[in-house]
Amino acid sequence: MIHQRDGRRSAELVEEVALRGEPQQPVCMAVVRALSRACGVEPERLDPLYHVVDPEAIDALFVSHDETPRTLAVDFGYRDFDVRVTPDRVTVWRHPED
Repeated sequence: MIHQRDGRRSAELVEEVALRGEPQQPVCMAVVRALSRACGVEPERLDPLYHVVDPEAIDALFVSHDETPRTLAVDFGYRDFDVRVTPDRVTVWRHPED
């Protein structure tokens, strides 16, 4: 699958992790799992997530205390990847090669 961002060249979808049905798992752990799969390494071998984004802030943004749907997204870069976190999934795209 190809992703178009801000009119730039498209990027390849490399990993997607659904957040629904993940009982009490912090969202940042789903981000780590998605990046681990995308990079092809064990989670503990990744550069710390806090070097590029505040994991506690990510978790706090996506905590829902009621059933009100949320329509927010957090985008950030990690190594050669673009990451998008939404209330229902973590999506990772590989940056296009120039």
